[in-house]
Amino acid sequence: MIRELLGLGFGILDHLYQEWMDREDSFYVELKEYACNELEAIPEKLNLDGEKEEKDGTEPDQAA
Repeated sequence: MIRELLGLGFGILDHLYQEWMDREDSFYVELKEYACNELEAIPEKLNLDGEKEEKDGTEPDQAA
């Protein structure tokens, strides 16, 4: 069996690692949730002066 594994043409550890990386566990779920929340918060962080965008996505008019 070991000889057959060695003759497969790819690294055994690399194959096991790739299979492991495809698994979703609680760490993956927590990281994904955190990343999604941070991405949703970016527009609020970029609007530092507190002005809100209009409904059409444009910035409010400012008087000179």
